[in-house]
Amino acid sequence: MTGRRCLDKNRPHNEQMLTEFAKPYLESKKVRRIIDPRIDGQYTLAVAMKVAIVAKKCLFEESTDRPTADEVVQALEQLLYEGKTRL
Repeated sequence: MTGRRCLDKNRPHNEQMLTEFAKPYLESKKVRRIIDPRIDGQYTLAVAMKVAIVAKKCLFEESTDRPTADEVVQALEQLLYEGKTRL
């Protein structure tokens, strides 16, 4: 979604850890600010926000609260289909 590395020591200190940097953007329409420019415009903001919700669930502190890999794949495949049918 962002095109960034998980950990990038070449970025400013507050942007080095992708999870910490992205969290505030995953909760609102601000998600547009962190979308990789290479995919920006290929999907609607609504689809991007739904992808952000899936990403945010993956960041839950308790592992039992996080979706399984299969659930993530299934959700993203559904969103990919939604994105293609709406363009």
